[in-house]
Amino acid sequence: MKEIPKLLPAFSLKKFCDLTRQTGLLPTFPLMNRILPLLLIFFSCQQKQVETPVLSDEKLARIMADISIADAATTGLSGYAKDSLMQVYFKQVFDIHGVDLETYEKDLRILAKNLDHMEQVVKLADELLLEKK
Repeated sequence: MKEIPKLLPAFSLKKFCDLTRQTGLLPTFPLMNRILPLLLIFFSCQQKQVETPVLSDEKLARIMADISIADAATTGLSGYAKDSLMQVYFKQVFDIHGVDLETYEKDLRILAKNLDHMEQVVKLADELLLEKK
């Protein structure tokens, strides 16, 4: 078998450090030792903003239940017909609830960060679906 030639030259940390000091393209490590702790302190002292959903849990659960019903209504369809009908149904659901898709999706992303809260909302949606039967 033929050996595959090495395309890249051997690399070492010493060569890299020497090259950066000679060219001045990257900061030297002593400078980084001064800046890094300051950056760590700066970013660790900032308070994390806790996002809260715009919609109430009840409203989110009702929207989830209605979307589930819309999805069930298109069970026998496939392809373009199903996609088109789902878009119409989703638009109707959001119009009925007076919510836009972006707000709903943003709230779902917020809920996804707290799985216990998300589980509560999904259980509430399931209960709403059982009531409609």
